[in-house]
Amino acid sequence: MKRSFRAAVNAKCKDCIYDRGTPGTWRMQVGLCTSSNCPLHDYRPLPENAAELAEKRAKNDRTLLMEG
Repeated sequence: MKRSFRAAVNAKCKDCIYDRGTPGTWRMQVGLCTSSNCPLHDYRPLPENAAELAEKRAKNDRTLLMEG
């Protein structure tokens, strides 16, 4: 059975970044991916709630600024 492009990208992104021990769904975690050198980055699946993603990104940015 041939897999669709979307299913292949979803599976690769989930395999690459998803950590069951980290809060959030796999889509949320993939949406927070900062690996812009990845050829699939522009095609990665995003969570249903884009506002939630933006909030999580802002929180991560603030955390990085405080650590740095």
